[in-house]
Amino acid sequence: MPHRLGQLLLIILLLWTLPAQAQSSRVSHIYDGDTVKLADGTRVRIIGIDTPEWGRDKKPDEPFYAQAKALTKALLHKQKVILTPGTARHDRHRRFLAYIETADGEDIGAALLKKGLALVFIFPPNIERMNHYLQLEAQARKQGVGIWSRPAMRAITHTQAHRHIGGYRLVRGKVLKVGRNRGRVYLNFGRNWKKDFTVVVEK
Repeated sequence: MPHRLGQLLLIILLLWTLPAQAQSSRVSHIYDGDTVKLADGTRVRIIGIDTPEWGRDKKPDEPFYAQAKALTKALLHKQKVILTPGTARHDRHRRFLAYIETADGEDIGAALLKKGLALVFIFPPNIERMNHYLQLEAQARKQGVGIWSRPAMRAITHTQAHRHIGGYRLVRGKVLKVGRNRGRVYLNFGRNWKKDFTVVVEK
């Protein structure tokens, strides 16, 4: 009995560690740069990236929304695609989570990042291509293409961060102290954590 139990546990472990099986489908609709609909009606959110959003409540579209959507449409609309599911298969909106590649193997997330039309979106446990995506984002940022051409996306110092509360900015600085309290990690960039720039990392 212990021998059979050991075999069963080994089989379960092997199945758990096998890579997600890729599957093919056809795209019928493009919602925006990172969300599409398949021919069977399934809504798919592309893993690892976040593209500019369309304007809601009479607000204008975010910069480069149209360009990101246009690129995704050019590569995927009415095309047969390959989907590789993530470790987590669905998000809170019940969208299917997957990496998407064209029939000839072009990674859509990578294509958007190269042109500066997406940001890397890290949401564990779906981090299979994180390192590669971060490299592509860094290259686009260095080249100043797409969203990285905007002054608002240029890096600021941690002493300037207070001027941009409520917005998105790339902040550079040196961590002077690391603190831990109630399951959170605090990265302090100044000597006075009450006034200076601090990053809070949830565990």
